[in-house]
Amino acid sequence: MNRERWATLKSLFETVLELEGPERDDFLADLAEADSDLHAELLALLAADATEDSAVDRDPGQLLDGLDEAVEVEGGVTDRGDTDAHLGSRIGPWRVDARIGEGGMGVVYRARRADGAFDQSVALKVLRRGMDTEGILARFRSERQILASLEHPNIARLVDGGMTDAGLPWFTLEYVQGRHLTAYCDEQRLSVDARLRLFETVCAAVQYAQERLVVHRDLKPSNVLVADDGTVKLLDFGIARVLSESGADATGITTVVGAPRALTLAYAAPEQIEGGTITTATDVYALGTILYELLTGRRPFAGDTPIDVLKNVVEAVFLPPRGLVSSVPRALEAICLRAMEVEPDRRYATAAELADDLERYLADL
Repeated sequence: MNRERWATLKSLFETVLELEGPERDDFLADLAEADSDLHAELLALLAADATEDSAVDRDPGQLLDGLDEAVEVEGGVTDRGDTDAHLGSRIGPWRVDARIGEGGMGVVYRARRADGAFDQSVALKVLRRGMDTEGILARFRSERQILASLEHPNIARLVDGGMTDAGLPWFTLEYVQGRHLTAYCDEQRLSVDARLRLFETVCAAVQYAQERLVVHRDLKPSNVLVADDGTVKLLDFGIARVLSESGADATGITTVVGAPRALTLAYAAPEQIEGGTITTATDVYALGTILYELLTGRRPFAGDTPIDVLKNVVEAVFLPPRGLVSSVPRALEAICLRAMEVEPDRRYATAAELADDLERYLADL
C-alpha cells in the first residue's frame, strides 16, 4: 500500500469513527459501491484496530501484517512475552499445572484440585493481567454466566469460578483431552458419512445454545474438541451473545462504534465483519465453513493477505466444494452452500435445520 492510498484510508477511518447507526451504514454502503477494494481495506482497518494505540498511528505495512492475529484472538493482540506467575500457584481450590492456551483477554491452564476434597482436573481460565478494563471484565463475566446456563453433554461444563488474590476473575471447565475436529477426522481417516455424524453432534450442541438464545459467534474447528472415544465438546463462549426474544443483543455489553470486532476472519459471517445484526443464522454460516473444510480439507476463503481473505468473505469469492474435490456429492455441496449464503435470510435459520438436511442426505432422502 502506497502512502497516498494510506492517507486516503486513514481519512476514511477517522471519518467513519464519527458516524453512528444508519449514517455509518450509509457511508460504508456508498464506499462499497464507489470502491469495493477501499471498502474492504477500511473494514480490515476497523477490525485490526485492536490495541490501545490507534491503528492509524502505525505503519500500514505493520498493521496489515498483524491483521490475522488481531482478529484471531478475541479482538486483542496476545502478549506472548508476559511472565507467567500463575504456574505452580493456587487459584481458589485449584493448583495450576500447565499453560494450555491463550486468547486476547484470558489464559487457559490445566489445574488440579488442591484442597484434598477430591481429585479432579479442570481447564482454568483467568483474565490476563492488564486486561481488566470495564468492557473486557463484562465480556469475561458474560462468558462465565453463559456457561453456567448451558448443561449439554457436548458443551464443556462450568465447574467453578471466583477471583484471584490479585482481583482477577477466573472460572474452571471440565478438562477435555482431545483433538480439534478437523485434525481428529483426518487422523482417524473418517469417511464422509462418519464426519457428518460428528458434525451433526456439533450442530446439536449449537442448536441447544440457540434454543436458549445464545449465539456462539466464534465457531471453528479449534473450538470443537473430539476425545479419543469420539465424544465431541464445544468450547470457548468468550465472544458469545445472548439474544432477547425479539432477536436483539441482551448480553448487556456495549459495542463502541469503530471498535475492533472480536472474530476469527476465516469463519466469520459477512454480517460480523460488516457490523450487521447477529442472529442464529450467523452461527449457521460458521457451521457451513466448518462443513466445507470437513468435505474438502481446506478453508473456503483464500488470499495472499488478510485483506484479500476479508474481501473474499464479504463478496463470497470461493470455489464450491466440488471445485476442489469432485467426489463431493452434489446434495452435500448444496447443503454447504446454503449454509454459507451471504444474506442471512437465505441460509438455514438454525443449526437444527442444517442438521435436518444432513440427516435426510444420510438417509438417502
